Amino acid sequence: MHAGAMFAMFARVRRRALKWTALFGAASALGAGPALAQLGYDGPARIEMTEGTLMTVPFVMRVHRPPFAEENRRRTVTIAVRLNAATTGITTIGGSGLPSDADIEDLNPSPSVRVTVPPNTGATPDTMTIEAEVDIIAGTDYDAEDELGHLFFRIDINTRDVKQADNPAADIADATLVQLLIRDEATQEFNWSAPTPDDDVQEGTNATVVVKPKYPHEDFTWTLDFSADTSGYSVAAPNVAVVGLNGRTITVVPPSQDGDRDDDEVQLIARLAGTNQQAPGLDPFTFTFKDLHALPGPDKITWKAYTDDNGKPSTTEAASIVEGGPPVHVTVTVDRGDDGYPLGEGLEVTPTAADPAQALDFRLGSSSFNIAGTGSGKKSGTFMVYASADDDVGAEELVLNLQVEGMKPENGDGEVLAALPFRIPIEDETAPLVSPKSAEAVEAAVDAAMAAGAGGDDLWTPGETLTLQQSQLFESTNPVEVSAVSSDASVGASVAGGVVTLTAMSVGTAVVKVTGTVTGSSAVTTAQTRSNVASVEFDVAVDELPLEITLSGPEDLNVAEGASALVTATANRAVTADTTVELLQTGGDASPDDYAVEPIVIAMGGTTGTTMLTATADADETERPETLTVEGRFGDGMKTNAVTFNLWDAAVPALPVVAQLLLAAL
Repeated sequence: MHAGAMFAMFARVRRRALKWTALFGAASALGAGPALAQLGYDGPARIEMTEGTLMTVPFVMRVHRPPFAEENRRRTVTIAVRLNAATTGITTIGGSGLPSDADIEDLNPSPSVRVTVPPNTGATPDTMTIEAEVDIIAGTDYDAEDELGHLFFRIDINTRDVKQADNPAADIADATLVQLLIRDEATQEFNWSAPTPDDDVQEGTNATVVVKPKYPHEDFTWTLDFSADTSGYSVAAPNVAVVGLNGRTITVVPPSQDGDRDDDEVQLIARLAGTNQQAPGLDPFTFTFKDLHALPGPDKITWKAYTDDNGKPSTTEAASIVEGGPPVHVTVTVDRGDDGYPLGEGLEVTPTAADPAQALDFRLGSSSFNIAGTGSGKKSGTFMVYASADDDVGAEELVLNLQVEGMKPENGDGEVLAALPFRIPIEDETAPLVSPKSAEAVEAAVDAAMAAGAGGDDLWTPGETLTLQQSQLFESTNPVEVSAVSSDASVGASVAGGVVTLTAMSVGTAVVKVTGTVTGSSAVTTAQTRSNVASVEFDVAVDELPLEITLSGPEDLNVAEGASALVTATANRAVTADTTVELLQTGGDASPDDYAVEPIVIAMGGTTGTTMLTATADADETERPETLTVEGRFGDGMKTNAVTFNLWDAAVPALPVVAQLLLAAL
C-alpha cells in the first residue's frame, strides 16, 4: 500500500480476532555475547485478520539483569512491531483476488508496548522471563485487495544512563517471522460502459466497450477473459489485464456481412482468466449491431399517382383511372434514411393485387421496377397502371400491395410491404344489358303475387302458389332468360317461359334469388356484376293456417241408456303437435251422471281424432229423452262447434229422429 493510505478512515472495531494465551519459548541467544533482552515467539506461521479490526498478540521476553551490587536500576523495555512486504508464500486467494504486498502503513498505528523490568536484588546476574501483549490494528484503505506481509519485532531497553536502541541482535530471527494476512472488507467490482460509437454500432464496424474497476489497484492486476456469444463475432484481445480506474477498452469485431437482414444482439461475457468464474460485477453485457443490409420499414415506402401526358407522367395527381382509358403513373418513393440502408444495394419494387380476384381488373406497364442502389435519403421509381376494359358494371377500387426486396441475394432474403397499399378508384362506363328493377318495384310485384296466391285470406300457406313475370323483375331491351333458387325447402322455385313459380311447401321463410341473363352475349356470366347478368333477391314467408277444429257425431244423435255414440274432432289442417280436445256440456237437461265421455286426441301430423260418448243407465223411467249439448275446448281457450245428443231411457224403444221430434212436440 502506498503512503497515501487513508488511515483516518479506520473504523475502530475493537474485535479481538485472535489471542494466544500460551507462553512462548525463549529464542536462542543472538550475537556473540549475552544480550540485555531476548524475545521468543511460539505461534502460528500466519495470522489473518480483517481490515479495520484489532488483534492482541502475546510475547515472552527474557531480560538479563545485573546483580544488585553492580547496578540497582529498573529497566524499561519497548517492543516495537514492524511489517514488511512478504515476497514469498503468496498462494492465498482472497475475496478480491491475490493479496498485494503489505507494509508498515497497513497497521494503524504502528504497534508497540512498554514493559518495566524490576531490578535484580540478588548478588549474581540473572535472567527474568516476562510475558507481554501487543495490540495490532489493521488499517483500512481504498483498494479492494488483501495485503500480505511479515511481522517482526525490535527491542529498545532504556536505563538512566544506558540505552540499547534498534539493536539488530535483538530482532527475532528470520526463521521465526510471522506472516500477516489482512483481509480487505471491500470486494472488487467492474462496470461496463455503453458501446461506441454510441447508438450507431454497425455490422462490419468494430465496437468498443470499456471495462472499469470500482476500486483502484495497488499491487495486484486483474486479468479477464472476454468472449462474444453470437456466431461470427469475436473479441480482438480476449485476454486483458484491467488496471487503473480508467479500465481497459475491449474491441468487439463483427462479421463484414452475415447473409441476413436482421440486427444482431451480441452478448459480451467476462470471466476471471483461466476459470469459468464470472468476473465480479460483470454480468453478461448485451448490445445490438445494426445490420447494414436491413430493408426500409413499411412506413418508409410511399406513393403518388399522376395522370398521363402523352405517355409520360404529368404534374397533376390522378384521382381515378378510367376502364379501358389511359394509364396513371405511380411514383413509389423509398426513404433509405441517413445511412442509406441497405448499403450499396438496389431495391426492386413489385406491385401485386391485394385481392387476387382483381387480377383481371388491371395490367401493369412493367411487372416490377428498380430503385437506385446507392445514397441516402429518398429514392424513387415509377410504374404505369392500366384499368382493363371488361363488362363489369359499377365503380370499383383497385388496391395494390407494394412489395420491396433487396437486389443482392447474398445479403439475405427478406421483403417488406408498404404500410399503405396503393389505392385508386376505377371509373366504369359499361352500359348494362339487363338491370334489376328498383327494390320498390320488385317488392310491389312480390306482394301482389303473394296476395293473389293467398286466395284472399292474406296468408300464403302450404299448397298455395304465386307467379312472377320476368318483366316484373328486370328491365332489358334484349331477350332475358331467368333462373330462380330458394334458400329454404319451405318454398319451391321453378321457371318456365319466363314465369317464376313459387310454391309454399311448408311453414318457413326463404330467400328467393332470381337471375336474369341476356342470351347471345359473349360476356363472362359468373359474376353478378357483369353487364349481361342481373339478380334480385326477396324474402317470402309461408304462414300457418289458424287451427280450427269441428265436432261431429253419428247421423243418429239418439243414444239409449247403456249405448254409445262416436264423436269425431276434425282439424282444418294437420296439427304440429298432439292436440287434446276436452268435451264440455254447455246445454241440455241431462245431468253429469247421465253420460260419460273421454277427451279426443289428434295426433301430431294428423287432422282427426275420436272418442265414445256413453249414456249411463239409471233407475229412472221417462218417456221423454234428456238432451245433452257438448262443445270442445283446445289450445289456449279455443272452442269447437256444439253437438246435441238425446239420451233415452232404456224402457222406451228408440224411434227414428222424425218420430222422436213429433213425440217431443206432443
